[in-house]
Amino acid sequence: MEALAPHLNTKHLVIVSSHCSLGALYLSRLLASRNMVVPILALPTTVLTGSMNDGDVYVKTLRSEVDVAAVPSAALPAGLSVLRDLFGDVFVEGQDLLTIALSNLNPQLHMAGAVLNYTRMERGERWDVFGGITPSVGRLIGRLDDERLAIASAFGVRVRTAREHYLKSFSGLPSAGRIHEFAEAIAAQRPTGTPGPTTLESRWLTEDLPFGIATTIELGKLTGVATPLHEAGLEILSAAAGRDYRRENDILPALGLKDMTPMKLQAAARGGWPLPVPRSPAPPT
Repeated sequence: MEALAPHLNTKHLVIVSSHCSLGALYLSRLLASRNMVVPILALPTTVLTGSMNDGDVYVKTLRSEVDVAAVPSAALPAGLSVLRDLFGDVFVEGQDLLTIALSNLNPQLHMAGAVLNYTRMERGERWDVFGGITPSVGRLIGRLDDERLAIASAFGVRVRTAREHYLKSFSGLPSAGRIHEFAEAIAAQRPTGTPGPTTLESRWLTEDLPFGIATTIELGKLTGVATPLHEAGLEILSAAAGRDYRRENDILPALGLKDMTPMKLQAAARGGWPLPVPRSPAPPT
């Protein structure tokens, strides 16, 4: 984002997909330091799912519905028009950037999968992402989801549950069911499977822990919502990897999130980072 910011002007539109760790707000702050406002769209997930094999990209799913918010929020109608021209009519208006930040479920889904499939990743074994969501993993995802939903409620925003996320992202699922049953149905649709990570350098750990889980924990602290399972997962995986994933997030310290109030953060998430206040001219001598 530091590389991008100097080349932007008010004619540009930035799309952040998928949005993590309040990255859109961080970019807004960089632009505000240049006394500039550029519309930024944030998506909580990707429009497509897919994989890469030997340089070829395989698109597996076009999501049926993707939330989007804008910073500043007034830029959303024009931004939606651009997104629909690019990808089709699958976008719906999100409340604000905090809604999008708390709607990215990859951190919770991936941390649960990583905690309970860690040695498979470490040994480079072949395993299936959705086949690996057993009832135990599904229960852990559900409990992590409860903590995320409590934070969203404290901010007064509505986000999808993990079950709703599956129903909006994948076709052919039962209208009701438990998380592991949704995963089983997805696995049955993919006879070749969806390979899970085979390295500890996977983005499931290096991205989702510092920039996803750690962010959720900090938002919980800001609102007074306890996140014991997020905390435990982050500490366990940091200990296993011999590194402190929490300290690898370089966005939150730059935003000064710990010094904000929920109201101040919500104002910035809707209106963008405040522009510098012009200095009053010095009085004549």
